[in-house]
Amino acid sequence: PQPTPVPSPQPTAQPTPATTPQPTPQPTPRPTPMPTLPSDATKEICVETTESKKVHYEVMNSASQNPYFVSERITPLNVYSCTQLSILGKVDGTVLEIPIFVNKKEVSRHIFTYYKHGSVLRSSCSKTKCVKK
Repeated sequence: PQPTPVPSPQPTAQPTPATTPQPTPQPTPRPTPMPTLPSDATKEICVETTESKKVHYEVMNSASQNPYFVSERITPLNVYSCTQLSILGKVDGTVLEIPIFVNKKEVSRHIFTYYKHGSVLRSSCSKTKCVKK
């Protein structure tokens, strides 16, 4: 007699794994841009004298005649005397005026807006005028 064939075992069907949804990609965060400063944004004032004259400057609010700051007399020739305007404790956006005096006579006045990230205002003075550089 012939042996009875033994059926081969059928593989057990594996359950189909559930697909995990992919997370929605988030946009790459970008650094916050610095705000655009006005063209007159200034953080520091520097004044030099090109002649041996008595030169000094003041920092004041346009609405007041009382200066916030009065510089010492600038004596070395062709050397800038600088003041960081942050020492005044003003907030960004404060409008300031800088009158510059030669021999106690005002020869120039700069009006600008204080910003801690502003630029440096440079002025060079001769005996009768001061020029922004």
